[in-house]
Amino acid sequence: AFQWEYQPPQPENAIVRSHSQVVFTTPNAVTPPYMVYAVVENENSADAVTRVIALDIDGNELWVSDTLDGIASGSPVVSDDGSYVFLTHNANFETMGYFTALFAPGDGALFYSRSNETTPFAPLGIYHSPIEGNYDGEEGRGNTNDMIMWSMSPKPTDTTINDGHTFGFQFPVGFDGNVTEVGYFLLGLNPRAFQAKTAPTLTNQGLYAYFSTSRSGFFGWNGNAENGRGRFNRGPQAVAGFDRNPLFPGEPVFASPVVSSSPDAPFVFGGTASTQFVRLSFDFAEQVVVSTTALIKAEARVDPFDRVVYYAEESGMLHQANFNDLTDAWSLDLGGAAVEGEMALNKNGYILYVADSAGFIRALQLSEIPVTPSPTAGPTGLETAMPTASPVVATTDDPTSEPSAAPFAAPTDSTPAPTGSTGATPVPTASVPTGGSGASQPMMLLSFAALAFCLLF
Repeated sequence: AFQWEYQPPQPENAIVRSHSQVVFTTPNAVTPPYMVYAVVENENSADAVTRVIALDIDGNELWVSDTLDGIASGSPVVSDDGSYVFLTHNANFETMGYFTALFAPGDGALFYSRSNETTPFAPLGIYHSPIEGNYDGEEGRGNTNDMIMWSMSPKPTDTTINDGHTFGFQFPVGFDGNVTEVGYFLLGLNPRAFQAKTAPTLTNQGLYAYFSTSRSGFFGWNGNAENGRGRFNRGPQAVAGFDRNPLFPGEPVFASPVVSSSPDAPFVFGGTASTQFVRLSFDFAEQVVVSTTALIKAEARVDPFDRVVYYAEESGMLHQANFNDLTDAWSLDLGGAAVEGEMALNKNGYILYVADSAGFIRALQLSEIPVTPSPTAGPTGLETAMPTASPVVATTDDPTSEPSAAPFAAPTDSTPAPTGSTGATPVPTASVPTGGSGASQPMMLLSFAALAFCLLF
């Protein structure tokens, strides 16, 4: 049963939707714990706007941001200390990108916003408390503030996808809240041979980054703390391409890659832009590819003990695959509507939650849930039972109505918009990178629909 339901303010004569995940503060937050998500008003019009909404853990509204131009790109991310909420959003029919930071203790007040008038932006990836900012320049050295990355995104009308650029953001070391000290920056002046629709995945103390990209590709950066190899402003160390989408060869991969638990040699999993699912070694030297009958538009989920991986085809076919060779342990046709959103796996790997586009959520018990032993003087690490040969499925309907937003005013931009250079894809002008106050680990993302179930388990 749902513990609570939240309906945001409904503006008159507005059509409001949300494509956002719910994002929580980390255990390191200096603020009381809260969650955020983004809603979009009139997304099919030239006047589309976004609001970010913050709720406490009991579902009480904390604040609703002023309106932001355009449509939220993916989901917001939250700084490790909970003080800032970051997002990208795209205006003018998703042809013009913004990077924006909101100040959470100030009721989501606009802190910083800068536009790129030439191209839209993909969603943000974030890593909390990296070992340092993994890019050239003194601003990144020893900077353990949250590292944020993203890329250019194709315009909805693009028939050919050109090269793009990647971007970074870090508060400077010793950041004291002075907005004049911050700005996003280009990660490399040379164009990247891709654009993306999804957030990058950062891992290994913030030294590795993986992008799922246009033309059914994957790009990887594998940095280290000893030398400059693998810094994010330099060329990638790993590139892989797979069968392209038959309807649009430039089509980007539909979901972000996910990684296994190994810190410095993770395996990378994801669907391609065609009917394939892949497993890549951290440097892409090893590749396992299996064919599917439908596209994969949802992020995969890896068992916390790296034993199996779960992925869902858009058709509703769910797979539990062997971690090493991707052979099916079992597959299950969920029926019903398409599976396009993200799945959630509880932290012990007992239960997988899968939502479909009609709002149904299926909770699958994947292994026996052991009886909790009596408390001991010290912690014990108990591995869960191996996932079972077939899951136990429970289905529920999502009764919540679509989130809605309220009227707003466009943000002011004190920083000049980036200018373009000559070439197929204009190059935004970079501001000077800097770094900031540190935190912990990659952020946990859950769909709004799956939130109630994860609270119970």
